Parts: sequence; C-alpha cells; structure tokens
Amino acid sequence: MITGKTNRFHRFGFLIIVVGLIVFSFFTIYYCRPQKLHKQLQGNCFIVFDSLLIHRYNNIYFLDYNIQIRDQKITLPPIISNRRYLQTSVSVKELRKLEECGKGEWEVTSINPDSISIESISNPLNGRYAVKILDDIQGIGLGYVILDNDSTHIVLQKHIHQ
Repeated sequence: MITGKTNRFHRFGFLIIVVGLIVFSFFTIYYCRPQKLHKQLQGNCFIVFDSLLIHRYNNIYFLDYNIQIRDQKITLPPIISNRRYLQTSVSVKELRKLEECGKGEWEVTSINPDSISIESISNPLNGRYAVKILDDIQGIGLGYVILDNDSTHIVLQKHIHQ
C-alpha cells in the first residue's frame, strides 16, 4: 500500500519536472532568440546616394558607401566636411583615423514601429531612426532599408537572405 502511494508520488513529481523543463525551454527559446529586425539588418548595406537627404549638416562628403552591421557593432562610411580635403592626397594614417570615427554601436530601440539607435559620436549619421524594410522589390534578391528621422533620410540597398 505504501509503495503504491510513493510510486504515484514519484510519477507526479517526474511529470511536474518534465512540464517545468518544457515551459522553461519554450520561454528561453522565445525570449533569447535574436529579434527579427536585429537579424534582418545584419551584414553589409550600401547607401543609395540618389535618395540621401541630410538636413542637419551642410557640407559632408562620403568617401565610401558601405555600412557594415555585425552583432551590436556598426561601421559607418568615412565622412569629411571639407571639399579641399578631397583634392589633396590622403595618407593611409588619416584614412584609418576617419574609418575609426565611423565605428560605433547600434541597438533596436522599439518594435512596431521599428526603430534603431546608432551611437557613433563623431559621425553625422549618429542618432535615432525609424526603420522600414522593403523586401526584394525587384525579384533579384535585393531589398531596401529606409532609415528616417526628422533631419535625415537614408536609403540602404541590402542583399536579402532567403
């Protein structure tokens, strides 16, 4: 009689543990997975200069058009504010210094509506942006990412991973 009750108690305890592990697993998978927006923005993007509007700065010139996003790190293109600087020879040391100014961090600040924050102190593209992703419009595997705030409108072209 006592062995039957302990046997049922062990089965009940085992069942509680299994259900608890299953609930914990689903909770962990759901909350610890990368966010969809975070995953979509990973990789290389190219600035579409025809659609670029920057109202807060008058004279900025891009030396590159590539933006790299890896995990929480972002590398923005080197930017200069003096046109004469473009006409002189640029040393490798100066170019590396400009590239370092474009390195920073980014994070997803809200979802629905999607927005991100780019923290790169000495780069004019620093700030908070609303994000809109247009997936594979032309059917060739390229999509567009639109970053928008009150003074800047940036369109990025990006390869969409299927």
